Amino acid sequence: MKPVPAFVNGSARSSPAPIRLVQIPVDVLLQVFGCLGLADRYRLGRTCRALYAVYCEPENWAAVDWRPYGARITDVHLEWLARLAGPCLRTLCLKESNQVSDSHGLGLILRTAPQLHRLVVDAGASGSLVGQRDLFAVVQAPRPALTECRFDNCTAFDDASLVACVARFPNLTRVSLRYCVHLQDVRSLRHLPNLAHLNLTGVAFRVDQLTQVLSSCQDLRSLTLDYCYQVDDDVLMAVARHNRRLRSLSINFCCDVTSRGVSLLVGCPSLTWLGLRNCRAVSSAVIELVASCTTLRQVLTPLGKWRFWIH
Repeated sequence: MKPVPAFVNGSARSSPAPIRLVQIPVDVLLQVFGCLGLADRYRLGRTCRALYAVYCEPENWAAVDWRPYGARITDVHLEWLARLAGPCLRTLCLKESNQVSDSHGLGLILRTAPQLHRLVVDAGASGSLVGQRDLFAVVQAPRPALTECRFDNCTAFDDASLVACVARFPNLTRVSLRYCVHLQDVRSLRHLPNLAHLNLTGVAFRVDQLTQVLSSCQDLRSLTLDYCYQVDDDVLMAVARHNRRLRSLSINFCCDVTSRGVSLLVGCPSLTWLGLRNCRAVSSAVIELVASCTTLRQVLTPLGKWRFWIH
């Protein structure tokens, strides 16, 4: 059927012919693929040969956020990704990666992705073997491009793993080691001069080790120590003395913290967020004192309620 002519200013004009998806420039199609999840990318790539060619472009895999639903990530998936887009890969996020090993899948990624600058591995509640020292041994030379590294819930990540990680990735600015239950010595973090964001939730470090890290990493912007039951007023004293640029501090469920330690946070004038849930020895008067001397805007109080200030 012919298109119905459109009348504009008394003259007939045919409507323009529709543009096919395969006629769109490749750079635009790459942006379309980038807005889709992995499953939707796969389905779109299977529609025709032209779109499958775009699907296989290495630039299409510069950022991969792998969040499987039902299935688990295995070494086979990562080996396929390393062959397809290793040199172009810049961001890799793996969720529920408890079937990934160091020596095969993830090790191959680190060997073939020199531009990788963000690596997030979350093994989930079941833990993972990812994070053993063998993982970092496959990297023969330091990788200055990697600036963010997260190994959350990786039960195999221990003291030797942290030493190897810091040696291979000296320019890290973001480090998260949530619930790495076999990690006890965090002093290696002292050798990260650019460290700005640190999350040690649930890690059983010693207080004197953390104070050494705080004294060496004076550019910290955020520090998360939730469920670190060994944290006390000495840690807050070190924070007030060495980390005056700190903006966010979370010490929820650190029951040994008292009002005396929190009052020292007046020495952090840039502080805007503070988490004190279940810190029952901290009084409301001390929280008001800190809020009046800093730029504090949000506080999670010991009773689990939010308080807000406008400066």
